[in-house]
Amino acid sequence: MKIVTICGLVGLGALSLWGCATEGDFRAFQAEVRRELAQQDQVLRDLKRRFEDQQSERSRIAKQVADQGAEVSALQREVAALRGQLESLAQKGGPGEDLRKSQAQMRQELDALKRALEQLGATVPAATAPPMAPPPPPSPAPATPEKAEDLYKVAMMRFEEGDNLKAREGFQAILSKFPQSNLADNAQFWIGECYFREGNFKQAILEYEKVISQYPKSPKVPAALFKQGMAFEKLGDLESARYLYSKVTKDYPDSEQARMAEMRLKNIP
Repeated sequence: MKIVTICGLVGLGALSLWGCATEGDFRAFQAEVRRELAQQDQVLRDLKRRFEDQQSERSRIAKQVADQGAEVSALQREVAALRGQLESLAQKGGPGEDLRKSQAQMRQELDALKRALEQLGATVPAATAPPMAPPPPPSPAPATPEKAEDLYKVAMMRFEEGDNLKAREGFQAILSKFPQSNLADNAQFWIGECYFREGNFKQAILEYEKVISQYPKSPKVPAALFKQGMAFEKLGDLESARYLYSKVTKDYPDSEQARMAEMRLKNIP
């Protein structure tokens, strides 16, 4: 029967266990996991680049619409001015030749301006009287934490409330905005915890591995190894779980995870 093993994850799935796990198996497992993580990082970079391209295109279109709106406003002002002049001339009375010529000329200009305004209106439907003013600034969004500590506090609050998605987004925001923060290793660990609590044990293993590989001196490493063991145990791979528990007790004998690992080892048949 095929069982998940630390010999590797293929397509984020499990390999078959063919004997006891060894240090070499664990190294192979880590190498495979890191390849999977590199592929995930490339996908994220591609998505980010596409998002930035879309944002740039939206900004260009918004500027074009704003420019056209300003042109419409200018034409509307000219139309209003010409109407005022026509009314003023009409009030003077006297059907003199000069007056008729002036009125005819201004009506031609007014008609030309109306046509130009209609043409612009076809491309900027929102530009109707009264003259379009610049769009008001967006309402200020609710204040968002700008410090890693604040983001971490909010994410932990979401985690304690059971909102795994919001908690994971908060921890990921720390890694994106403050990658050098002294809370980065903790944030990465809790991302793994979110997946573990959701029952997505394979993804949890990958996230815990990031703690081990990217923050090898972090105090969270024993916990990450221990939780990898628990994830493999949940998946039914007792040999891999046993190996990881043993590694915790051997490499981090004074840690709380070492004591918990010893208890888990006693319960594995």
